[in-house]
Amino acid sequence: MKDKTGSVDFEFDEYAYLENHPDVLASVRNGLFASGRQHFERFGHKEGRRCHAIVSEAPRVFVVGAYGTRNVGDEAIFEGARRIHANAIQLYINAPRKFPAVEMYSMLRDGNKFRAGDTLVIGGGGLLYDAGAIGILVDLARRARSAGAAVRVERIGCEAARPEYHDVIAGLFRLADSVTVRSSISQQIVRDICGMDVERQEDFALELAGELPPRPERSAGVPRIGLVTGGDHMEEIGPLMNLVREFTSDRAPTPVRFVHIPHSVSHVDFRNNDEVVGAKIASGINGFLEGRHLAFSRQPFTDEPLEVLRTYAGLDGLITRRFHGLVFAHMMQLPVLGLPGDGAKNTSFIEDHPREDQLAIEAMPQIGEGFAALMRLLQA
Repeated sequence: MKDKTGSVDFEFDEYAYLENHPDVLASVRNGLFASGRQHFERFGHKEGRRCHAIVSEAPRVFVVGAYGTRNVGDEAIFEGARRIHANAIQLYINAPRKFPAVEMYSMLRDGNKFRAGDTLVIGGGGLLYDAGAIGILVDLARRARSAGAAVRVERIGCEAARPEYHDVIAGLFRLADSVTVRSSISQQIVRDICGMDVERQEDFALELAGELPPRPERSAGVPRIGLVTGGDHMEEIGPLMNLVREFTSDRAPTPVRFVHIPHSVSHVDFRNNDEVVGAKIASGINGFLEGRHLAFSRQPFTDEPLEVLRTYAGLDGLITRRFHGLVFAHMMQLPVLGLPGDGAKNTSFIEDHPREDQLAIEAMPQIGEGFAALMRLLQA
């Protein structure tokens, strides 16, 4: 590629450009530019900014997942992958949370950036739930293989893989040097799709278990229950509002403090915004609290997994719709009530990690019964 002076050939390096120009990184994170490359092409070359290539020729490990989408569960997956693959380079989608990182689409757009000896890890999470997303992974895997790089599918979740694109998933697995999955349900699905028997390994996020914040001794005071919602789903919000109203009223037989913990404020899907859900619940209950507004609080969003786990450490129990709410509760040994929503994903985790204080309901009208069972666990 030529720079804008027309005289210098260079390989644009998204990671290096953002690392060397933190003001540009901030602009990308704030949505002013889609990428460092866009900034360079519009302004950076005029300002004399240089794109410094990664000099080392040592083999690299690229880890691709749903990273950079402002979802703390996905970032927990990457943090877990980093505990296994030291100095892993994150292939992100929208904006990097930390370095080293390269925009995923630049790996497809700018020719083959893989080298012989590199490794592409398709790492964890529910990456196999959408045919278009799988197609991108197939393209990345093909480019890696053509350059002489290894391809590994690790701890993948395919609990909700749809039959109409099983052939695309099978094509991805055929490109991989090795495949592991995160759940027993995924093992069966891979067996059905490809006739392969694959190993089950724990979700990458569980690699953070050795870094957990301590949980304080449980007090005899008002229990503190976390709420982890799963985007803007009205069939969930209404029953949660009613639950919070009932147990924060002056007439509640057992007062409860609820704290809403957002797991996602998505760049990609405007409905997948837990802060909006928290605001809706707050708006729906404020008129019923009669001055007891402290009984429902909202945590600000962060995509730093260990910060979210520190919030979990201060809870007595959890109600969650999200898969990684179950994962985090399991790590912190919190009594948990799983809501319907992520379907087979949540079911798979509960089946693979049976605990007496891990409950689940099949439909939102059962939330009252489920919550009563959770409270009995806390009072035991």
